[in-house]
Amino acid sequence: MPAGVRRPPRGAVLIGAGTRIAAATADDAVQVYDLATGRTVWRSDERGVPLESDGTTLLVRDTADEGGFRLLDFQTGAVRWKAPDSGLPGLSASWDCALTAGLVAVQGAVGEKPFVRVYAVRSGEDRGRFGSWLAGLGDDWVATTRGAGPNRLALEMFRVTP
Repeated sequence: MPAGVRRPPRGAVLIGAGTRIAAATADDAVQVYDLATGRTVWRSDERGVPLESDGTTLLVRDTADEGGFRLLDFQTGAVRWKAPDSGLPGLSASWDCALTAGLVAVQGAVGEKPFVRVYAVRSGEDRGRFGSWLAGLGDDWVATTRGAGPNRLALEMFRVTP
């Protein structure tokens, strides 16, 4: 895969960087724990579930299945920005998200119509809504797939300004 490209997570993953890992605590707070020191680095006052990290930032959703999103600073836990619920349950087989140094992509849906919402990492500014399913994300592009007939998928790539 090209440098800077992240595949959306599939199934359970451990989110972390170096010796630090992000997790939801028993009372649903987000925390980053340092395995080398055996200590909590920071703990959020808000409930949430870690979804994805690039070692610099941490994407969190209110719960595993629903709610808005927050992009946190991985080192301090400070909230960089917030985004609304995407409308697609996290337990859906269609759920996906991805994070690069420049962009965040979250799979969403309205009824039966899927979409990918893309945000700028730095500002949280909404950079677009792209119909269909998340296939990949780079620092300045998003890829989606859509049905193109029986047993066929079409891959579409879009340039996105971070």
